Amino acid sequence: MVPLVDQSDLEQCFSPKLVLQVFVDDGGRQVGPRLQGIIQAASDEAAAILGKVPAWRDPVSLKRFVQEDASARYAVCQLVMALGMNAKPEWYAKDGPSTGWRSEARKVLNDLAQREGRSPAEDIVGTNDVVYPRATINRGFEFARRRGREPTSGF
Repeated sequence: MVPLVDQSDLEQCFSPKLVLQVFVDDGGRQVGPRLQGIIQAASDEAAAILGKVPAWRDPVSLKRFVQEDASARYAVCQLVMALGMNAKPEWYAKDGPSTGWRSEARKVLNDLAQREGRSPAEDIVGTNDVVYPRATINRGFEFARRRGREPTSGF
């Protein structure tokens, strides 16, 4: 699966300082390789939820959808930060800053996959068929009058 967000997306949703604090492992100024693994894990989790929509099952379409829809991008970034904070004991606490972030992000992604409204990104990527199903109409008999004659019944 293609990563749905990157470090710059995280730094737009959260402060760059917070991203460094969560993902720097050795006390340096660069994020560690753990960030890429967590981004991949969060992207896979988001793809499992958003993949319920047929138009978004393709990895390229899904990445494009997440990049175009701000709420989807923020939810995936929230997943990344929650997973990153849970991996470090100093950030993981019963009432720590990431409490509820993962469940909140999963709820937003589920709402996007099943919601009654439309995402602005659907015009670009594809329509959510869960909300707008493509129905085939099986027409029975069609009654029409003959040319040049008035109908003889009350229809």
